[in-house]
Amino acid sequence: FFDVVNTQPYTVVLIYNCHYIVEICKNAENFAATLRGQNLHPVSGLPNDVYGFDFDIGEWEKGLQQPSSHQDARRDESCPRSWKDTHSCPETDQKKPWRNDGEWFTIVKEPNIVMNELANKKDVNGNVISYSKIRYSCDEFPPATWYGGSGASYNNPAETRCAAISCNGNQGVKQIIKAEQDCKTYFYLFVYSPQNFPTTYL
Repeated sequence: FFDVVNTQPYTVVLIYNCHYIVEICKNAENFAATLRGQNLHPVSGLPNDVYGFDFDIGEWEKGLQQPSSHQDARRDESCPRSWKDTHSCPETDQKKPWRNDGEWFTIVKEPNIVMNELANKKDVNGNVISYSKIRYSCDEFPPATWYGGSGASYNNPAETRCAAISCNGNQGVKQIIKAEQDCKTYFYLFVYSPQNFPTTYL
């Protein structure tokens, strides 16, 4: 038996606030302009802005520590660990990233750092006044958790783009500071959690 989320009579509508999650919106726009984005459902004829969420999400599924999932296959196709070695950040049209406490002052990366960390704010003597606590990461659209995403069985890598996410703190603990990638992740986890909707069984 498989759990199937039944949202009837409701429709889940995902609305991005593009004032704050600028790069995620730009990535979605870039995908919409591609041939695949303009004909996303050639068989069913569904509108191009309709997507399906794939609940095969590995370790998140019912708390099980599963080693791989559909989302892993899709992400490995579009945003592998080597992405930062082959995709240069910032983008040529990159906008200043937003943190949860406001817009960061620059798109430039901190020099001599391999983790794509954005530059820290410094005084005229080069002393750090404020750490950025955010870095560039790979945003993919459609996301790996959606059926419209990529993966080995689809052979269609998603659109990718540099978007800010929080850096890890000491011993891997996440910083309090959040960026647009963090906001997207938390929203997806809430909206697509099975306990938030009635569940039926097939």
